[in-house]
Amino acid sequence: GLFDVDYRIVVSCRNGCVYTLKRGSKDVTKNMIELSSQPVGMERINKNIYVGCMDETLHCFTSKGKKLWTVRLPASITTLEVIHYKPKSFTAVLVALSNQEVHIYKEKFLVDVIKMDDIVTGMCFGRFGREDGTLV
Repeated sequence: GLFDVDYRIVVSCRNGCVYTLKRGSKDVTKNMIELSSQPVGMERINKNIYVGCMDETLHCFTSKGKKLWTVRLPASITTLEVIHYKPKSFTAVLVALSNQEVHIYKEKFLVDVIKMDDIVTGMCFGRFGREDGTLV
């Protein structure tokens, strides 16, 4: 095409590894992240990669694979979602748990806990109708 830019593709696999593929890279294992267990979900905020694992942990890595922090959770993770709420310039990660709670993390800090009537298996944050900041 017209644009000649660098890019990174981040892939989480069932073998418990996260691979970062750069344009023109030949060795896939160069930027490999080994997790403590299999990944449940993965989200990206800026240059950070958030990975929720089956051993009830939430990890944060840089795009180059350096581990920044790990948070232990009270229950197993069912799904992850990112909040980008531009009017308040708020960015966070939503983590749905099997104990019917949704935890909101801004970086490694727990900001809020939402109690639900049932286990959440899927989430989407964004525009719904005329509302910009809707969590479904």
